Amino acid sequence: ESLDTNLHFKTHEDPSMSEAQVNTLKLYRDMANQCAVQEAFHLARRSGILDALVESQKTLGELAEAFTAQPNVLECILDVLVTSNVLEKYGDYYAVSQMVRLLTQHDHDFGQTRWHELDEALSGKSKSQPDEFRQRRVATQWLETPSAMLVPRYLGTSTDDKSPRILDVCSGSGVWSLALAHTDPECQVTLLDLPDTLEAAKNTVDQIGLGERVSYIQGDPQTAELAPRSYDIIIMANALRTMDITQWPSLFSKLFDALDEGGRFALVDIFEGQEQGDLSRAVMKMDFVQHYPELEFCDPRQIQRFLSDAGFDNPLYAHLDAAPYVYGLLVAWRQ
Repeated sequence: ESLDTNLHFKTHEDPSMSEAQVNTLKLYRDMANQCAVQEAFHLARRSGILDALVESQKTLGELAEAFTAQPNVLECILDVLVTSNVLEKYGDYYAVSQMVRLLTQHDHDFGQTRWHELDEALSGKSKSQPDEFRQRRVATQWLETPSAMLVPRYLGTSTDDKSPRILDVCSGSGVWSLALAHTDPECQVTLLDLPDTLEAAKNTVDQIGLGERVSYIQGDPQTAELAPRSYDIIIMANALRTMDITQWPSLFSKLFDALDEGGRFALVDIFEGQEQGDLSRAVMKMDFVQHYPELEFCDPRQIQRFLSDAGFDNPLYAHLDAAPYVYGLLVAWRQ
C-alpha cells in the first residue's frame, strides 16, 4: 500500500529558520551521527561481529544467536553500519563492505589506537616514534594511489626520447614510482629505503609483475651511495617533512648530482591550498606531531629556495587534485 503524500502548506507565511541556523543544526547532527557510527563500528569489532562477517555473510538471526545478542538492538547497530557503508545488506544477509576489507594490521580500527597517546603529546610528554609512523605509512600507502596516478601527467614521461631511469627516495611500498612505471613499459625503477620497508615493497612489486624492472638500494638517503648522473627522474614522496630542515641542503645537492642532464626531481608532500582536503590535512598533521613533535609540515616556497640553492632550475608547483586533496607536487630540473 503506497503512502499518500499530497499534504500541502495551508498558508503562505514562511516560518523557516535562517540558512545559518539550519547549517548549525546540520553540523551538530552530522557530528553526533559520526560519533554514533564510530561507537557502532568499534562495538562490532570488539565483539567479533565484524570478524564473523569478514568470514562469511550472515543473517540477523545467525548473528544474534552466535553472539547472544538482543535481535532488535543488534538490528539497529547493523543498520547504522549499513547506512555508513561499513556493511552491506543483500536481502536478509549482512556482509562487510569492500572498504572494510582494505583494513590492514596497522589500520585495523581506522586509526583509532593511534590517538591513545594524544594527551601525552599535548602535555609535551610524547617521544618521537618515527619507526611506528613509517611502518604504518608503508602499510597504508595505497591510499595515496589516486594522487600518485596524476604525477606522470606533470612529468610528461611519454614525450621523452628514451625510457627514464627512475629513483624513488624513501620509497615505502613504491606507490609513487610504480605509477610512473605503469605509463612506460620500458622504464627502470630503483627503490631506496630501509631493509624492512624494501622487503614489503618487493612483495608488492612481485605481485603486480614488475620484478624484472625494479632494483633496490638499502639505506638512508643521506648515506646511500648514488652514482653521478645515473637517473632521469628522482621522486621523493611524503618523506621530507620527517627530516630536520638542516638536512635538506646536503640531500638536495646529493640528488642533484645523481640526476642526469635534463633530469627532473619530483617532490611530493602535504601542502595547504585545497579546501576539499582541509579536514584530512588537519588530521594528518595531528598524527604527525605525535611522532615528530620537533618537526613541522613543509612550506613549498621554502623548499623552492632550497632547491634553487642546490642548483636546480626553475622549481614549479602544482596541487595534486585527487583524493585526499592534501598533496602538492614540486618539480625541479637539472639543466
